Amino acid sequence: MSRTAAERPAETVRREIWLSLVSMLRAYAHAANLHRPAEEAQFAVSAQDGSARLGCGVHRLELDFRPESGGAHWALDPEHADSPRGSFLIEENGELLFEGYGFAGQVKELDHAAMDWVALLGAAGQQPRPAGSAAREGVNSTE
Repeated sequence: MSRTAAERPAETVRREIWLSLVSMLRAYAHAANLHRPAEEAQFAVSAQDGSARLGCGVHRLELDFRPESGGAHWALDPEHADSPRGSFLIEENGELLFEGYGFAGQVKELDHAAMDWVALLGAAGQQPRPAGSAAREGVNSTE
């Protein structure tokens, strides 16, 4: 007997939504690169089970996900204590419920969250690097 989507455990559903979110990050990162001059740093996404990294030049956005709870955390340039960061919950209906930073209390669909994170990282690239920061390379895309 095959299981329908409604019969799957919530953890499985949240894991599939996480994979879709990472795919959306890749899609919007590639789309953003189409509009960036070749000499500028390009967006790239790497991912492993339960974590993803969106990088552009010396800046990066890191996401960590726990399928058991649906909880996740994100941080822009996480080595800086005062950098933007927050958490979100992956709901079984595919929506993300945010806490922290400028997204607190917002409910977003996957594509809107991915677009906002790409925009946030792009805006960070327009700001001067904090004093004392060591240069970091962007991440390489892994498919």
